[in-house]
Amino acid sequence: MVLPVSGIAKGEMGAKEIPAGRYAVFLYKGSYMNLQAVYDTIYAQRIPELGCTLRDEPSYEKYLNDPRNTPPEDLLTEIYVAVA
Repeated sequence: MVLPVSGIAKGEMGAKEIPAGRYAVFLYKGSYMNLQAVYDTIYAQRIPELGCTLRDEPSYEKYLNDPRNTPPEDLLTEIYVAVA
């Protein structure tokens, strides 16, 4: 995703360019409080099942709805894991 020129991050948010390459993408529905368990499952089970190896890049999250007006159990998060 490319931000328009007028898109400027404020406060605790920031903009960062994500390196090009292959990513395994996972959709998680639920509270942010459970994200660590989701990552544990991704790294211990899903990545090996997919036959992928990890690249030396951090994972990224894309929050698809607003936690201010969405119940925790309905929050949607895309998780991007850099793989080779």
